[in-house]
Amino acid sequence: MLTSPWQDGDVIKERYVLHRKANSNSPLLGKGSFGQVALGKDMRSGREVAIKIVKNHRHWAEQARFEISVLKKLLKVQMQGAPFAEHANVVTLLDNFEFRNHVCMVFELLPLTLYDLIKYTKFNGVSLHLVHKFARNLLGTLEFLSRPEVDIIHCDLKPENVMLVKTDDHRLKVIDFGSSCSSRRQPFTYIQSRYYRSPEVLLHLPYSYPIDTWSLGLILAEMHTAGRPVFNGKNECEQMFKISTVTQSPSSSLLPPPSS
Repeated sequence: MLTSPWQDGDVIKERYVLHRKANSNSPLLGKGSFGQVALGKDMRSGREVAIKIVKNHRHWAEQARFEISVLKKLLKVQMQGAPFAEHANVVTLLDNFEFRNHVCMVFELLPLTLYDLIKYTKFNGVSLHLVHKFARNLLGTLEFLSRPEVDIIHCDLKPENVMLVKTDDHRLKVIDFGSSCSSRRQPFTYIQSRYYRSPEVLLHLPYSYPIDTWSLGLILAEMHTAGRPVFNGKNECEQMFKISTVTQSPSSSLLPPPSS
């Protein structure tokens, strides 16, 4: 566990100094079940960065190391200069290390998530013109991830995991690859945030790249409409019911047999 909150002025790895956000006494940008994300400055380059400090717990440390391996693979493919990588639109991992038994990842600093943008609109949504631009960005990302050279299913696309490159720019980048997997190896069946979970995952069926496309469609619809999830079931059964009221019901061959 994180034993104490990170403070303004703390230095990590003798290179990154944490500093507080504007109008705040804390350097924290966010936190979650994994740990915390802090605002820092690279003393070598002078660049502001986001530092993901993972909880000192075996499960989260292993997941963080896996995410690092995925991000390095994505960066390697982009550095090779293949044309299909021009529109990868994934967050850049700048550094990674362990500090006081915490796995740490240093990322480029991005200003806000799509969920932040939804909140700024007071949940009224954004223009269809802007949604079209977002769609082009994110479809480029999914095309990149599905290339045989890459072969990554994100498995957790949602507004919180898509960030704007700049506040006045429509360009986006996808973050948080901690739940991702390969189309050839899918170790988990419980994936995706419920509101963006695809029918095949809800029904515990084999899945592949299309589950990310499903999530993307829901994100885009949410951005343009009321700014709230399209399907907001309280559990998996209700989620599947809400989906089936809009789409056709799944074939009986896909459903589990009734319990006796």
